[in-house]
Amino acid sequence: MLEKLHFASAGTIGLAKDIGLRAFGALLLAASYGMALLLHRQLATPHHGQATLADLAIVASAFAALVSGLAFAVEGAGLFRLVPMPPRSFLT
Repeated sequence: MLEKLHFASAGTIGLAKDIGLRAFGALLLAASYGMALLLHRQLATPHHGQATLADLAIVASAFAALVSGLAFAVEGAGLFRLVPMPPRSFLT
């Protein structure tokens, strides 16, 4: 439980950053929902031919907004904390 409240020890600046990043995540989730509604409306209307490049761009941006919005909303400022690497890692 205390691990989730790591921002509390950082003071009010850490709390403000965490709230701001989580609010940004909620904003990205709302944008993803809006793009999904736009895409649904665009694809539900009958049109002739294949899906256009604009349809693909809307799907890709909605997916990117959904994934990054979930990451920011769930983790907040913890998304940017440093993770110690083990000494025997092949990346060091």
